[in-house]
Amino acid sequence: MVTRLAALPRPTSLGLATAGVVAGNIGLPMLELARIGAAWTPSPGHVAQALVATACYLPLHVRHVWYAVRGARPPGGGWTLAVMAVVVIGALPVVGTGWLIAFPMLAVSVLVVVRPPWSFLAVATLVAAPAPVTIAAGDAEWASYYTASVIWQGASLFVLVRLVGAARRLHAARLALAAEAVARERLRMDGELRRTLGTALAEILATGERAGRLARTDPAAATEALGSLVDGARAAMAQARRMVSRYQEAVEPGSAAALRAAIAELLRDGGAEHYALVITNRPGPDGGGVG
Repeated sequence: MVTRLAALPRPTSLGLATAGVVAGNIGLPMLELARIGAAWTPSPGHVAQALVATACYLPLHVRHVWYAVRGARPPGGGWTLAVMAVVVIGALPVVGTGWLIAFPMLAVSVLVVVRPPWSFLAVATLVAAPAPVTIAAGDAEWASYYTASVIWQGASLFVLVRLVGAARRLHAARLALAAEAVARERLRMDGELRRTLGTALAEILATGERAGRLARTDPAAATEALGSLVDGARAAMAQARRMVSRYQEAVEPGSAAALRAAIAELLRDGGAEHYALVITNRPGPDGGGVG
């Protein structure tokens, strides 16, 4: 018998990761806005226009990310993505080439909402867009910078979104499997009780009814039937006790001691809020025990 205790992912950790990813998708655009006001950017100024455009598209982007980290596609995502694209692309002539900082966010939303291969084609278009835009504006030296920004910023944010979404889906799947295992065990116990105690109780009932009928016509046979009823009841009670003892029986004495020690150690550490208890019937090196 081998017992293994493993810490489950803490729901609080998933919550913090989700909040961190959402905060990152909010914080990065706000930090990039400062570049538009800096003198070294290709089109400094236009901060007010950039703030208005950000206030219009960022809630839509955050909505896409929020659903994605929860392992779902945003309802009506096609429409919200279209509005976001109109705002981001439409603000480019007003704000200038510095507004290309919003393209990584648009790329992430595209990957979240649109299914492949169309999402890949759309993102490839966004990656290629900075070169002609900067060249047309006379800022060709910035083309490689903004192209790289779309690639590495968009990829970094999207990978984090997918990782957190996958972790949340995995946690939900483990909870569902645990609930299914409990339901299956209950069904198994119910079937065993019906096959054993249910049959025994039905026989006791039939014997009692037969004894009641014989009591008026054949007292001796009725007495014999009552004796059979008592014997059947005792046998059923003994069987019920054996079943209850088997359900209550966890592991052998040596394994139980090791299990208690392991649980006590985990409680002393207090490193996690949730643990999984896995017990497998596999002999150890000495033919038994807990590993």
